[in-house]
Amino acid sequence: MFVVKPLSRQHLKSFRKRRLEALKHYPQFFPVSYESEKKISLTEYWNILQERNAIGIFDKQKLVGFSGFVNIEGKEKECEISATYVEEDYRGQGLARLLINEVIKEVGEKNYEKIYVSHSTQNKAAAKSYKRLGFQKTFTKMEKFASTQSWVNVVYYHIHLNKPVVQFTDL
Repeated sequence: MFVVKPLSRQHLKSFRKRRLEALKHYPQFFPVSYESEKKISLTEYWNILQERNAIGIFDKQKLVGFSGFVNIEGKEKECEISATYVEEDYRGQGLARLLINEVIKEVGEKNYEKIYVSHSTQNKAAAKSYKRLGFQKTFTKMEKFASTQSWVNVVYYHIHLNKPVVQFTDL
């Protein structure tokens, strides 16, 4: 049985480990590099958890994935989903959708009206999940990723929260 809950100080080391794992093994999906992130202190990671309203998905006591959202500066009712990651051994079970659903629920409770999300066009699983959840493609643009020092096509999506959101609960 999987449990989704907000990440707290007690999850800090697990979050850091999972985030670094994601950056190391999948640099093509992240704009930041493993090398720069591994230098970040636990105190700075705590700030990241709070700033991103981070949530985790747990298999018993083990953190197996995370997501969250950040406010968009200058846009009171809009936010962006921050990096969503599920450990490789746990993929294909709908856990990323479960995390994103929880983010959407929290965002709605905080009276946001619009959510944005972006990902590398190479990340086909992310594209599939966001489309299933009702996100609409906004645009695609080239961005330079520090992680790979290369230009990457990044696709952006959005969803309006005043429209019905598809909820997946059958895991």
